[in-house]
Amino acid sequence: MGRQPAGSGPIEFTRGGRASAEFQARVRARFLGGADAKLEDWTPESPRAEFRARLKDSFLAVEPTPVVVRRAPRVVHTRPTRTRWAAAGVFLAAAAAVLLFLRRGPEPIETVTGDERAVDARSVAAAESPGWSLDASSGDEATLLASVLVDGQAVASLADFVARMASAQRVESLDRAIRIRHEDSFVLELAADSVVRMDGWTDAPKAGQAQVLYLDLGGVRVATGPGFDAASPLVVETAHVRAEVMGTIFGVDVGSDYSCVCCLEGSVRTTALHGEHPSITIGSERTRVVLQDEQGLPMEAPLVEGHRDPLERLVGYWA
Repeated sequence: MGRQPAGSGPIEFTRGGRASAEFQARVRARFLGGADAKLEDWTPESPRAEFRARLKDSFLAVEPTPVVVRRAPRVVHTRPTRTRWAAAGVFLAAAAAVLLFLRRGPEPIETVTGDERAVDARSVAAAESPGWSLDASSGDEATLLASVLVDGQAVASLADFVARMASAQRVESLDRAIRIRHEDSFVLELAADSVVRMDGWTDAPKAGQAQVLYLDLGGVRVATGPGFDAASPLVVETAHVRAEVMGTIFGVDVGSDYSCVCCLEGSVRTTALHGEHPSITIGSERTRVVLQDEQGLPMEAPLVEGHRDPLERLVGYWA
């Protein structure tokens, strides 16, 4: 037989070995009675106010993580576009044109042929420009013309040079002297690296009208000829002095801060352009007048070798 639980009383069995209904009800009542008592004594405990406040503070104390919006990486196209190819092509074409121009240089004067005989290019140029010619003793004509710029542009022929003289603002002799002659009136020589302006020049002056050549830098030499007309004087003007040719061999040299008028034969009337200085006429005593600056007095002095030698080359030119 099994062990009887304490205080449970005798177990009553029914026919078939099962406990009686009364006994089962008593055991059930005893068991549930204890559980009901515990349930009656228990009530759910709600969280305290300070606990809720502490929990809230802890939650709020956590610093939020900022949200960073990242842009999608930009794709850089490294393949040249049609526009870039076009710009590069234009640049290369321009560079090639400049290089071709620089390499080509001034065009030489061609020899004209006809009737099985050659015609000197200088004669052709003279025919196109009556009264003007280049002096053969100064060197090759094409080389001389290549050393001259009129308004910054090379001249192609003597005719071109003469045609542009009257309206030229600036004429330059680059690397050697160039000597030009106008009929039997005068011969004009530009020294190397000279810069002149001929905006006051006229090829056919009226009576009393001066032909003016403005010398900014370098040197110019003049030898008047038998057909020189003193009624239409030839004037060389610098920043310091105005030199009026009266029939002579003379020269004017200009430096960075001075002008020098040199007379080898005949006479030249010089007038200072600044200050109240009287005109000075220098004659065949082989003298020169130097004007150092705008306020300086004109000073007469003997000719020196550097100024005299270029003038002596013109002695006897018209003989």
